[in-house]
Amino acid sequence: MRRAILAVLIAAFLSLSSFQSFAHYPDIELLDALDYLIDFGQNSALIDHVLDDGIQPPAVSESPGDSGVNPVFGLMSEFESEFQLGPIADGDSETYGAPDPATEYLTESPVPVDLELDDTVSSFADSCDDQFDGFFQSPREVSIAEEAIYVRVMSEGRASVREIRSLDLCAGRSTLELANMPTSIVENSIFLSVWNAPAEVEISGYRLVHADDSATLYVEVIAMDNVLGASLEVNYVTDDLYASLSYTGFFDSDSESLLLSEWLTVTNDSGKRFENAMFSFSLAELGFGHSIPSSVTLPSGEKRLFLSNDYALSPARTIVTAEVNPDSGLYEVTELIKVEGLQDRGLLIPFSPATIYSLDLDGFVSLCAQGKIHKPKEYSWFTVRTLDQPDVTVQRVKTGDEVTGSGSIRDVSYMINIDNDSPEPVVVTIYEYMGTGSWIVISATVDAKPISHSRDLSRREYATFTVEVPADSSRALFYKARIDER
Repeated sequence: MRRAILAVLIAAFLSLSSFQSFAHYPDIELLDALDYLIDFGQNSALIDHVLDDGIQPPAVSESPGDSGVNPVFGLMSEFESEFQLGPIADGDSETYGAPDPATEYLTESPVPVDLELDDTVSSFADSCDDQFDGFFQSPREVSIAEEAIYVRVMSEGRASVREIRSLDLCAGRSTLELANMPTSIVENSIFLSVWNAPAEVEISGYRLVHADDSATLYVEVIAMDNVLGASLEVNYVTDDLYASLSYTGFFDSDSESLLLSEWLTVTNDSGKRFENAMFSFSLAELGFGHSIPSSVTLPSGEKRLFLSNDYALSPARTIVTAEVNPDSGLYEVTELIKVEGLQDRGLLIPFSPATIYSLDLDGFVSLCAQGKIHKPKEYSWFTVRTLDQPDVTVQRVKTGDEVTGSGSIRDVSYMINIDNDSPEPVVVTIYEYMGTGSWIVISATVDAKPISHSRDLSRREYATFTVEVPADSSRALFYKARIDER
């Protein structure tokens, strides 16, 4: 700004003066003199004193044949000669012009130095003036710090990131340096925008530089004027930010209750350190969404667990299941913790891993169940497999097989014997394979008493029967089903 003002003032003054003033110095071009005066006024506080105090330079002695000499140029020529060649000797005064009071004043008077400003905006503008190299010079390099960051973790290790970075710019070209970018960033997903800028800022391009364990984004911008207090928004997608859902709980068989906690585990392998970031989750394959209410710091290469929900569930009790293998006719017998009576059928996420603890006989916490939650969405119950192998044996014998109709419909009958060798009574759920076609259970009895049966909507090829077996005893289940094999 200072340079521009001086250029205008000096050019105007010279245009009003006689160009014959340069006849005394035939080797000096007018533009050379103008360039010198601008540089001198830009780099010296002496001209400030001349302008501020209103001192008028006296007339300079004319060379023979000159009608008049530009007084300002004469003064500057003499000062330049003294600066370059040393003080003018007495014998040279006729050639260069006699010393005058203005020259002595400029070289001897003190220069005021009280130029300090406390105002932030003025200081920033002054610093921009000091650094100004013009629109066509090399751009300045400006480091841009993070102000806020928002992260949405999605499925398959992907995340959408929104960064807000502070932006202060001098007029002209600048290269913004955005450090701490993910090494696994999807480069063509980067979108940049400028907020709250008092002057136009043009984003002309960017480049991404990868290091071994970090990445830096360089953004080329052009500001039409000084910019203070603006914001740069950076949106992008990155890989290698993984989220998983799991459950841990405590089972109390005496009170038939289960305390269950839902945990989100986030693993950051993206190469970026997330500092005071706001995390949210949208896991489409699980139908799960959640937001963390406070900011989180998650360095690269680390994992962190977030508690999303706590549940107190009842009734919860152990059951035994026996599922027949349709090829061999043998049963796989397992023990499960079953929780019933869920008010919200979408409360838990099916097939998520669960780890359940309980108190053993000596009063110590021990692992009692581990596996994936089995929860049909249509039902208000779920199960988790325990680590115990129940003392229950299940076997079956076919008691009837009749073909009816056109030969594609069969009526089959089975007797299933259930032996409980444990000192505690058990409830056994039998899963009988009926095939992938149409089928219906005609009858089912235990000790000649009818029992109910059901169809598992998540496993439509199975019929289920529930049988209570006292301790150290056995029960026999008889059923008849009609199966359409078409």
